[in-house]
Amino acid sequence: MTDNYYILLFKTAVQSILRAKLRSFLTVLGIMIGVMSVVLLMAFGLGIKNYISEQFQELGSNILYVVVGKIDGNLASGSRSLASNFRFKLNDVLSLKRLPEADIVVPIYLQPRLKIQSGKNSFYGDLVLSDEGLHKAYNYQDFVGKFFDSSSLYRKEKVAYLGWNTAVELFDNPVEAVGKTVVVSGVRLRVIGVAKEKGGGSASDFDNNVVAPYTAFPQLDPENNFYFIYLKAVSEDRVNVLKQRVIQVLSRSYQEDDFSVIEPTEMLNAVLNIFSFINLGLVGIGAISLVVGGVGVMNVMYMSVTERIKEIGIRRAIGAKKNDILLQFLVESIILSLFGAVIGLILSYIVVLLIKPYFAAEIDLAIVAIAVGVSIAIGVFFGSAPARRAANLEPVSAIRYE
Repeated sequence: MTDNYYILLFKTAVQSILRAKLRSFLTVLGIMIGVMSVVLLMAFGLGIKNYISEQFQELGSNILYVVVGKIDGNLASGSRSLASNFRFKLNDVLSLKRLPEADIVVPIYLQPRLKIQSGKNSFYGDLVLSDEGLHKAYNYQDFVGKFFDSSSLYRKEKVAYLGWNTAVELFDNPVEAVGKTVVVSGVRLRVIGVAKEKGGGSASDFDNNVVAPYTAFPQLDPENNFYFIYLKAVSEDRVNVLKQRVIQVLSRSYQEDDFSVIEPTEMLNAVLNIFSFINLGLVGIGAISLVVGGVGVMNVMYMSVTERIKEIGIRRAIGAKKNDILLQFLVESIILSLFGAVIGLILSYIVVLLIKPYFAAEIDLAIVAIAVGVSIAIGVFFGSAPARRAANLEPVSAIRYE
C-alpha cells in the first residue's frame, strides 16, 4: 500500500466525520471529558507527590525520629500507638544526648487542637512542649522576640513562643504579641517571641503552634514524658551509626515493638506508597468516563455503518476489499478518540496553569503519552466491532439496502 492510499483513507474518514458534525462533536465531547478527568487526577496526584517529596527533602538527610510503636513500611502501628499510655522518659532523652553521633536531640510532647486565648480572642492550635533545641531543629526564624532558652526550662518559666497564625489570630499584629499573655489549658503564658510564617501545606502546622518549655505544664505532663524524640546526626555519613546506637540505648529499657527509629526517607516512601494506591483508585474512577466515551464512539460508528450500507456495497462492488472497509471505519473511530484526547489535554493544561499558583499540579510527558495511547486504544477497541460489521457486509445485499 502506497502513501497515497493512507492519505486517501484519512481524507475519506475526515469527510465522513464532518458529514455528521453534531454527532461527531458529542462523541468527541465524551472522550474529551474522560481524558480531562484522568489527566487532571494524574496531574494533581503528581503535584501532591512532588510537594510531599520537597517537604521531606527540606527536613534534611541526617534526621531521625523516634516514635511510639512499631512502624512498618505501611505506617501501621504495632503493639503500641499514640493512643496508648506509653511515652518516652526524660532519662531516655538525656541518654540519647550523650551519644557522640547526635548533634541535636529534642523531646516533643504534643497536644493537638487546644483552645488558646488572649482576652476575648481565641484560636484552636497545637501545644508543643519541648526544650530549647526545638528552635534549631525545626528551623524557626524569629519574626519578633526570641525562643526560650535552657534557663527558662530549668526555672519552669511560663513562657510561650507563637506560630505566625496563632499570633495573627490572637493579636492581629504579631509585633504586639510579645509581652502579652495567652492562656492554654488553664495555664497563663507570657509571650516572648513569634516565628516567621512558614507557609502553606504541612508547614502551616508550625504556624498554628504555641511552643512552651515542657516544664511549664506539670498538670499535662507531670513526669516529663514525650511522644517523639527528634535527632539530628553530626553528619550525613553518621546517620546509620546513630540509628543503631539509638536502638541499642532504648532497647535497654523497652521491648522491640515499643518504639521505632525511622528516617524521613522511610516515612516518605511509606506515605507515597499509600498515596499511590489512593491516586490509582481515583484515576480508576475517572477512567469510567473514558469508557462511557468509548461506548459513545461505538454507538456513533454503528449508526454511521447503518447509514452508509449502500455506500459500502458500492465500494465493495467496484473492488474494495474487506480490509479497506475495516481500516476506513477504524481510522474514523481513532480520529474521533484522538481529537477528543487532544482537546482534553489542551483544556487540562489550561486548568493546570490557572490553578498552579494555588496548587502544585503538574502534567508531564508520561501523562500526555498515557492519554494519547489510551485514546487510540479506545478508538481501536470500541470501533473494531462496527468496523468488522461494515467489512462483513455482502456487496449485493448492501447495494439493495433501503
